[in-house]
Amino acid sequence: MTESTDTHATAEALRRVRADGPSPATSAMLHTIAERLSTVRPTGEIAEPRRLALALRVATDVHGLGTPPALRAERDLLAHMPTVRPSETRGEYALRLRKVAGR
Repeated sequence: MTESTDTHATAEALRRVRADGPSPATSAMLHTIAERLSTVRPTGEIAEPRRLALALRVATDVHGLGTPPALRAERDLLAHMPTVRPSETRGEYALRLRKVAGR
């Protein structure tokens, strides 16, 4: 029973975060990721593990390794970064990130 409630609460929190849009700090980090993807091998394919790695890398670069702010930033980035589509290029994904971050 608790697991179902926890899952529902997590899903609801994620929905609210996406509906509210990214914070200015998260938006800036999304733009950083988009810039990297669009300038380094933009025609190369991106995969879901790379999305996860990019969120961790940028959050760590901004806030330090394993710090509470870095963990929050990584969580916020992943909440706003859409999942990777099959055969999507890095450049195409960068466009989607810019759209999310564009506020």
